[in-house]
Amino acid sequence: MFLKLPIHIAYFGKPWRFYRTLPPFSNAWKTSWFARGILFSVFFGTFAFIQIVFGQPDLANLIGSSIADPIYYVFGVLAGINALGVGIYGGFIMNYVKGIPFWNQGLLPVVIMLAGVADGFGLAMAVGLAGGDTNVAWAETGSRYLLLINVLLIVTYLISTGYTSEVAKLSIQELIKGPSAFMFWGGLIILGLAVPAVISVVSLFAGEVSDVLLIIAIASHTIGAFALKYCLLKVGIYRPLLPRVAAY
Repeated sequence: MFLKLPIHIAYFGKPWRFYRTLPPFSNAWKTSWFARGILFSVFFGTFAFIQIVFGQPDLANLIGSSIADPIYYVFGVLAGINALGVGIYGGFIMNYVKGIPFWNQGLLPVVIMLAGVADGFGLAMAVGLAGGDTNVAWAETGSRYLLLINVLLIVTYLISTGYTSEVAKLSIQELIKGPSAFMFWGGLIILGLAVPAVISVVSLFAGEVSDVLLIIAIASHTIGAFALKYCLLKVGIYRPLLPRVAAY
């Protein structure tokens, strides 16, 4: 709410007209994933804030748990639904761009969303290590399975994209051995996938891992999530609507 929305508003050509993305001032949400993303963010922040308020023990004691608990869980579900929208709408924005074949894939929103969930597991572990009320073991287990799913998804995405067009193949070449290769192999594959996977396997056989290894895994998750989005954006090559004709 405090980082993402101001950046969205600053991106507008005329920032003070941002209210036009919201109903009842317009129906932009019906056609624009950008407007839907702002709605998801606003709803998520609002519902999550209400959930936090009714989750406070002092308020529950004041109005009674029979009233506070249902409100807490209802707004928790509403916040969760909108959190899903926040996580997936960026992929739909990119997927909507028909002129960039590398983005125009049905798997893209799922890839971006699950990368965000994996990063969320890492942040949940960080909250637990800092003393927050989070089950670190549960977050680490979820991260372990999601790593495998993300590896399969990314491989499937690259293979399926390579069959779509020559422009998409060029994007893959840029990703694997072009200017973005360092971020792809170093940031995404090694730090984002391999390092957390090794730490996860160690914890699986050892039963537990040290806080230092968990901190490394958390940092790797965060870097990997950033590297994935950076690479997807960087290698999106535009395919012109009209073929280029040599001049004589």
